Amino acid sequence: MMHMAAVRYVTDWLRADVGAGVLRVNAELVSVPRFPGDALPPDITLVTDIYRVGDLASQRAAQASEWPAKFPAIYVTPSGLVPMEGEIAVDERDAMLTIAISIIQRMADYAAAAQQASYYVKAVQRALVGFFADDDTGRTARGYAHASGIAVLACVGDPKTINWNRDGAMVVGAWDEKIGDNITEQPLFLNLHVRDSTP
Repeated sequence: MMHMAAVRYVTDWLRADVGAGVLRVNAELVSVPRFPGDALPPDITLVTDIYRVGDLASQRAAQASEWPAKFPAIYVTPSGLVPMEGEIAVDERDAMLTIAISIIQRMADYAAAAQQASYYVKAVQRALVGFFADDDTGRTARGYAHASGIAVLACVGDPKTINWNRDGAMVVGAWDEKIGDNITEQPLFLNLHVRDSTP
């Protein structure tokens, strides 16, 4: 359940309405510095994840052969294994897990899509500053007071090596093109330290 909580917390943060119907990630996008001549990318139209029951966009994206209903989109998923403490009876259980924040576009011009994806990644990174802030807003967003008892403590190092420093805590993944469908995908991976206080 820790992987689901982490994914949902991040999704909710990125897609929160910060006023006048503007998604938080789009509010950051307009202030991302651009190279001369590069246009402002269009707003992200959809931010979702695989855990939204009844959300058609989530259901479409969860199918291997389906793409989001709207583009450009951000789709948040768990990625890989979730190493965690294995004691049967503990007061709390810690885990290191990775989530993927994928920017999905449908564009025939792959160079333009790659350019825009770079700006979207920067906008996501800027939006996450508040998510990881050590204040009431950040702690609430990360689940410190959530009824599940699950909280994201920090963005940390590579969970495969249990490296608890911040090197490799956020990783831009490999660019992917779906030739023929005009679909591109740019993942940003977050390595997270998560705690379940009610295991």
